[in-house]
Amino acid sequence: MQDLIPRARAPNPLAGLSLDVLVVGGGIVGACVARDAAMRGLAAGLCEMQDFAAGTSSRSSRLLHGGIRYLAQGRIGLVREAGREKAVLHRIAPHLFTPLPFLYPSLKGGPWSPAMLRVGTWIYDQLARSPDEPRSRRVPMDEIARLAPGIALNRLRGAVCYSDAMTNDSRLVIDTLLSAAVHGARIGPPEGGAFTKVVLCGIGGSALGPMLLEAVFGGPDAPMRLCVLDNTDPEGIDRALAELGTLQDALIVVISKSGGTPETRNGMLEVERACVAAGLSFAARAVAVTTTGSALHQRAEQQGWVATFPMWDWVGGRTSITSAVGLLPGALIGMDLRAFLAGAAAMDDATRRTDLHQNPAARLAALWFVQGGGQGDRAMVVLPYKDRLLLLSRYLQQLVMESLGKQLDRQGRVVHQGLVVYGNKGSTD
Repeated sequence: MQDLIPRARAPNPLAGLSLDVLVVGGGIVGACVARDAAMRGLAAGLCEMQDFAAGTSSRSSRLLHGGIRYLAQGRIGLVREAGREKAVLHRIAPHLFTPLPFLYPSLKGGPWSPAMLRVGTWIYDQLARSPDEPRSRRVPMDEIARLAPGIALNRLRGAVCYSDAMTNDSRLVIDTLLSAAVHGARIGPPEGGAFTKVVLCGIGGSALGPMLLEAVFGGPDAPMRLCVLDNTDPEGIDRALAELGTLQDALIVVISKSGGTPETRNGMLEVERACVAAGLSFAARAVAVTTTGSALHQRAEQQGWVATFPMWDWVGGRTSITSAVGLLPGALIGMDLRAFLAGAAAMDDATRRTDLHQNPAARLAALWFVQGGGQGDRAMVVLPYKDRLLLLSRYLQQLVMESLGKQLDRQGRVVHQGLVVYGNKGSTD
């Protein structure tokens, strides 16, 4: 087994860099500072003496709360601010947000009557409740006995139930650091050095989208090199990994909505095997893009992968290029994400115009319907003359042929409507 490189001899990813901000400390505060600085366009670096989240950031209560005790102290502004921050985390990292109910009893002779608790938790709902958290409610005595079997019911006047949330504190640090790196901050692999390669395991649109982005926006000056494993051919995978060289400086991105796609899983297992053979930690360099609760999500949680990015169940792989499926690899190769999303937003606006003569998508659809006789009698031929767009034809084959093929129309009539897409270089007859 290959020995790991001692940290003292590992290349320093910050050496020779001109930084605007150097953050010392890889806990949650340092991670947030590095992320915020990178998102503001500053050249940011972060160094840590031990390991990320090695201190207090992995020893917290793990609670995400607005602070109901502060409400009793009259600190309304603090509760509102904490509630807003909790809602932000729920929006940008739902995989790190788990609603957590609390039973709050009213004791006989105590300062808080059931009515006061009910009013207080109702106000807390308005200030600090996040969308996935149930509203507070009064709890009947029989339910109290079931929820808290050891409680002395004869000492109670009643109880209310309200919700806050919990998180995985160390995973929150790692995800924040990964987000900082995506926005330009410099972090490194656990054995030292810096990630310079991305190995992506995926198939269909989940692979073709990132491959197209790399072909269009990548190049010799890209900060990271992209290698895509999109087939289940063992020889092809071995050849791709051999050409890539060492995996010590490789970040591994596994993309699967369900987590059960055999081809993607086979590629992942081959890369994991290669890491083990080289004496490298697979989990410490693995990132998942998947739906919450999927088999892949569960595997990443159990093995302690670096991060998990959400993929919504209503997003198909072939249309996922503007989600984390495309944006994460795009950011890693140095693509201008804001310009890309601005272009996507402009196209989205154009295709929502109600005047069909001003709507390019509606005009193209009408053209294909008329020219194809309503049943796809014509074929789409894509012949880009720009070499960087060579993969566009393969991407459109996946997108158009999988999305637009229909057996029935909206009235239930058999139409077998669809388009066949062919493509090659523009100079190919």
